[in-house]
Amino acid sequence: MTTPIIWHSQGQHMRKLLPCVLLLLIVGVVTGQRSVSNKGDCSKNEYWSDGLCCDKCAPGYKLIKKCSSGVQSECVKCSDGTYQDSMNYFPNCFRCQKCTKRHAVVISPCTHQNNTVCGCQPGFRKRSLDGDSLFSISWDCVPFKRTQMQKMYYADLPQPLSGINNQITSDKSALKVKCFFIK
Repeated sequence: MTTPIIWHSQGQHMRKLLPCVLLLLIVGVVTGQRSVSNKGDCSKNEYWSDGLCCDKCAPGYKLIKKCSSGVQSECVKCSDGTYQDSMNYFPNCFRCQKCTKRHAVVISPCTHQNNTVCGCQPGFRKRSLDGDSLFSISWDCVPFKRTQMQKMYYADLPQPLSGINNQITSDKSALKVKCFFIK
């Protein structure tokens, strides 16, 4: 007769644990990562890692630990002086640009999500040193003489650029930036 009593007490114990076990299973499924057969099945906000589609880090954050079965990716905010401008799974943030060129000024400061935008002091303009006048990587500031012949062009931009809002005019098809080129 003692065996049924032990079984009965274990059964009550199991009935009390059953809801907790089910809850843990549900939480594990909801927060876990998707197991897929190939990386082409991951969405644009996910990355492929060891047979799983893992969440990417949000802009302004970097990856510190890859996801695993039932555990999401771990991300931390970029430290001051660094940024990450898109969804990513990089272990590092990019170092912010410094406006150290002669006559250069900060147009838009660095944030955790955007790099610094540099420009030139009043009376100066950016001069491209690598041939691409709009998206030049290499440039310097040179005096802007209003007596020189000026040509004004509008360039289509794929997305807004921060820090130059006062120079942007929009229409329904694309953003336009007014650009001055000196002959």
